Amino acid sequence: TIRMTVQKAIASDQLQTLEYELDLDLGTRCFEMRVIASGDNEAVAIVRDITERKKAEEEMLFLRFRDRLTGLYNRDFFEEELRRLDTDRQYPLSVIVGDIDGLKLVNDVLGHLEGDWVAVRIADILQESCRDEDIICRTGGDEFTILLPQTTDADARKIMRRIKKSCDEQMKAGKLTSLSLGSCTKKEGKMTREQLLKEADESMYQNKLTNRDQRLSDML
Repeated sequence: TIRMTVQKAIASDQLQTLEYELDLDLGTRCFEMRVIASGDNEAVAIVRDITERKKAEEEMLFLRFRDRLTGLYNRDFFEEELRRLDTDRQYPLSVIVGDIDGLKLVNDVLGHLEGDWVAVRIADILQESCRDEDIICRTGGDEFTILLPQTTDADARKIMRRIKKSCDEQMKAGKLTSLSLGSCTKKEGKMTREQLLKEADESMYQNKLTNRDQRLSDML
């Protein structure tokens, strides 16, 4: 690749830039090479170590699209992915919405640190319960949203049952992990993204209201 870049610089008489990695004693390092022709069959190249710059860029990208507490994707990433996946070849496109039950109560009674641990535990459960291709996001302080491309309503409900089972097992072990869930599936392009999320939210709130007393009792 380096040789091809040099040859291209000589042939085109224009500046060429190449980024590449090398495994050295200090570990893998990233380099940037800038090369330009200096004669009929000659070129001059300047090579810089850009490892730290690449690490900083990756960290900035991580902070832009990741939730700092849980490590899940954040709302910005969710909104971009929802737009990207809203295509015919990704239908049926399902969404699961989850809302932590009683997070305000946990924060008020046990403190915000315990509230943070609830969010982290639920994030772990979601990652364990979902498939590799599913996109799990923390879209609010107590809200999680999962994008499931090429997933039917029936399959989305199977995933919700897995999540609920894991949460119940954690609750029985004395760890607060109560989560209300709802879902909606977009089968074709007539449904808007706003309708998809609205129906998923309504499904989740219906679940929350139906089981409110039992969940409050479990938490207490």
